[in-house]
Amino acid sequence: MWSLPLVSAVMFLFGTWFSFDVKEIWFIMYAAIYLVLGWIAMFIGKYMGKHEYGKK
Repeated sequence: MWSLPLVSAVMFLFGTWFSFDVKEIWFIMYAAIYLVLGWIAMFIGKYMGKHEYGKK
């Protein structure tokens, strides 16, 4: 499950490189930010889910 943001970022990067110029650095920056935000969202979801089960 933790690899899904990585797969999404890599697929985005390959898609933009296929359609646009490979040397465009901003696509790499966008994919990296997208990857970090995806991992943060997954961590928060896991952290919140763990605490919800402990309260019941």
